[in-house]
Amino acid sequence: MKTFFIVLLASYSLGNATPTNLEVISNSIDSIAQISKSHIFNNRIKIQSEFNPLLDKLETSFSKLDSNYQITNSSPYGTMISLDTIQINYEEATNSRTIRIVANIQTLADDNIVDYTVPFIYKDSIDTDNVSSIEDESFTFTKGVLIEESSFWDDALEPVVFVGSAAVIIYLLFTVRSS
Repeated sequence: MKTFFIVLLASYSLGNATPTNLEVISNSIDSIAQISKSHIFNNRIKIQSEFNPLLDKLETSFSKLDSNYQITNSSPYGTMISLDTIQINYEEATNSRTIRIVANIQTLADDNIVDYTVPFIYKDSIDTDNVSSIEDESFTFTKGVLIEESSFWDDALEPVVFVGSAAVIIYLLFTVRSS
């Protein structure tokens, strides 16, 4: 009975573990492939990304989506898919993480180039004190920006102190000089 509770507790803690940024990005590529399926023309896909480690994942996602898709780097292609933006923000005030991924799709249909943008946004709650545990040191695109909460000191009191100090210094300079 004791072993059963230990196994149950371990599976519960593993099931509720916060996914890493790389896991979220990898899963979102599958979603982007699914969303962009309706924009693919001629089943010949050219894939580009400035995030080289994700090229294989992009190719795999589109290959799993439809076995008729041909991933190519040659010139005659019907659709070009480019993964351009990965942006990660952590908000300290709300303990939240936002991952924004944007893929651009160019389709060559009927001698016209049509552009589509496929955004994907993932939001969840995390512990902002342990951000390093969900980032991967090997991949710079998994690192995010921590947005710290502003305080009364930063917003109002600090500028008042600086302006007041400058006014007092100028006043003292003129009063000492004139006496």
